[in-house]
Amino acid sequence: MNQGETSSHTLNQELGRYRLLKRVGKGGMGEVWLAEDPRLHRQVAIKTLPVHNQDDRDFLRRFEREAQAAATLNHPHILPVYDYGEQPLANGRSITYIVMPYVAGGVLSKRISAFRNSAMLMPAQEALQHLTQAAEAIDYAHDQGVVHRDIKPGNMLMRSENWLLLADFGIARIVSNEENLTQTGVGFGTPEYMAPEQAQGKAELSSDNYSLAVIGYQLFVGRLPFKAETAYATTIQHLMLPPPAPRQINPAISLATEQVLLQGLAKQAAQRPPTARAYVSELRQSLTGSASSTFYSLPAPPGSQPLHPSSQPGPSAMPVPTVDPTTTGATLASATTVISTGGKQAADQPTQRQKGIARRRLLIGVGGAATLIAAGGGLAAWISAAQLHAGSTQTQNTHFSGNSTPVADPDAPSLILRGHNSHTWSLAWSPLKDSLILASAGNTDDHQVLLWDIQQLQKQATSSQKPVVRQPFSGNDLLLVWSQDGKYLGIGGLNSESDLNATAVTVYANTLNTTAPGFDKPIAVGGSNVLYGLSWLQGKYLVTGQQILDLANLNGTDKIQIGAIDITQPQPQWIGTIIDGSLETLSSVSTNTTPFVASPDGSMLAINTLKGVLIGNLSIAGKTLKWQQKAAPFQLRQTQNNIQYQIDALTWSPDNQTLAAFTSETAEPSIVSWQWNNQKNVTQIGQSQQGLTTLAWCPVPSSPLLATGTKDGTVLIWDRTKNQSPIRSLNNGGIKAAVGTLAWSANGQWLAAGLQDNYGSILTWKIS
Repeated sequence: MNQGETSSHTLNQELGRYRLLKRVGKGGMGEVWLAEDPRLHRQVAIKTLPVHNQDDRDFLRRFEREAQAAATLNHPHILPVYDYGEQPLANGRSITYIVMPYVAGGVLSKRISAFRNSAMLMPAQEALQHLTQAAEAIDYAHDQGVVHRDIKPGNMLMRSENWLLLADFGIARIVSNEENLTQTGVGFGTPEYMAPEQAQGKAELSSDNYSLAVIGYQLFVGRLPFKAETAYATTIQHLMLPPPAPRQINPAISLATEQVLLQGLAKQAAQRPPTARAYVSELRQSLTGSASSTFYSLPAPPGSQPLHPSSQPGPSAMPVPTVDPTTTGATLASATTVISTGGKQAADQPTQRQKGIARRRLLIGVGGAATLIAAGGGLAAWISAAQLHAGSTQTQNTHFSGNSTPVADPDAPSLILRGHNSHTWSLAWSPLKDSLILASAGNTDDHQVLLWDIQQLQKQATSSQKPVVRQPFSGNDLLLVWSQDGKYLGIGGLNSESDLNATAVTVYANTLNTTAPGFDKPIAVGGSNVLYGLSWLQGKYLVTGQQILDLANLNGTDKIQIGAIDITQPQPQWIGTIIDGSLETLSSVSTNTTPFVASPDGSMLAINTLKGVLIGNLSIAGKTLKWQQKAAPFQLRQTQNNIQYQIDALTWSPDNQTLAAFTSETAEPSIVSWQWNNQKNVTQIGQSQQGLTTLAWCPVPSSPLLATGTKDGTVLIWDRTKNQSPIRSLNNGGIKAAVGTLAWSANGQWLAAGLQDNYGSILTWKIS
């Protein structure tokens, strides 16, 4: 796919159901069109991506994955995604597009240019305001497991002068491929704002924070830290050179502010502030100590155009220092202005500052050829309260009473486990009641499954607790499920092996050190690249659940597919069947809340759709798989107004007769239960003012206990027989991150929660 090939010469006046009005922007990653949505009678912005071959499954997989991830983001400073789709073109080509609100206020890059053209720096308070709003959006996305990969002022829309919207999540990753990942600066980010590790094809959460720090440097110093004649040369500077000292360019910057600006641009990700908000907080604190600052003037560039009134720099704008942009140190003109700045106490502790570039070896690809470069320098550690906490894996489990006497806190985590490179995607306890083995899988780019011996870890006095097994796996967003006898662990997810191009599953022995017979390689699951469920049937069938998206007919209905693999066969094969396609799309509150949930004995499946919950079972005869629906779709409705509420998560009771669910569409999230064969008998378990994310029923026979995760990391325990209020609230050990997944141990005595933080934290509590 040619990254420069766009769509303007191939499109007519319509794209899907949208009527194109005019092109309003064009860049290396696509075009932006002003369009009209005739169904909803509103104007929208449509981002069209470079055209591609219709059989390019890698591109379609990336597009679907990243567009879905972007569409789940809901934050006041993130431009929402309304819709996305694909439209066939002539000669076997297709174009994909993403639909967003139309924002007419321009972009932050134009506002920066307006100040630059007037030889002024943006006022410090305005700069902090923009950085703060961007940081909030970035950290929120990171909590959801989403990396932007192209943070820059051109992707920051201005709804008004004081309201910023971060846009284009996932675009850089959609248009990248293995070929252009070897061409530094092409197709997967913007060289002027790209972190060193991202230039090497290893983007991570901290890469976005680095890009924000480049913007911070640009706003307070008046120029970019690195800018060369070519994209490659700019990338080399990010990889090799220390940033020019801000005070050499603008001596009015305080030493404290200079240290923060440089810390954000540390070459090693671990040396940067742990979050975007932490960086802005440190920057604000450094400015608080500068009661007055002297800035320097720059003659207005020849031919400068008058500014739009809404873009005129305010009276407190700062003159930009005169400096040759190709040098790191220059003589500055005379002082002209004094300003004062304010701020508040930073949330994170003061840090040790960057002292140089870490000595390492850099591998950068240029036109398919690899160049090995050595860089030298000193190391400096970034130490913050968050990272000090992140280094610990066992909690104090105490609090202080009124007389300062330490008292055991029964609701604090017993253990905090960390071993994944990203937040935990799924958890599964061994079903053996005499075993406390916990399996965990990480999110995208982690590629590993871990086994934890909780019983053994509880006995250890050291905080350096490690998993007993660490098994690499070639998939992303992995789902885990133990066979009912505890002999096998099924693993499934998006497989990254080039010969599969789809979801795949495999089966390991319970020790995770060897695969089951016939599973030397993962077995491809046809029809979709998103796995929504994984379960066992009759102890020998590994069952998969998927949604098949129809990109050629986005206004139509999608199909639901169920598959099974008989693991007892010498050469196991996947077989599938399609069930009622009139159910529209599957429903899921978050990307790792599975819409397919199997009953504890593996005999029944509950499938959450937008038209209700399906209950049924599977029968297998040879290579034929049949789905038998057992009841009409269950719908959670308000009888007074006949409003149907979307169910966000499902779980089964231990006796396989009752389901529980919660919905976030009521005034307060509501938790209900019902018998699958008696849908009129609906019981409200309770309501919570906290945002719920997932839930799980205790597997002990006849247990009435359910656990729900929340957006702030708290886990609430409910008794189905005692309505309305949780009976217990388990605290998050000080880690403020949403609960992504929950799992009870087979004996009901332990509960584990995977948090969506940057450290892959897994909290475990001893319940009884």
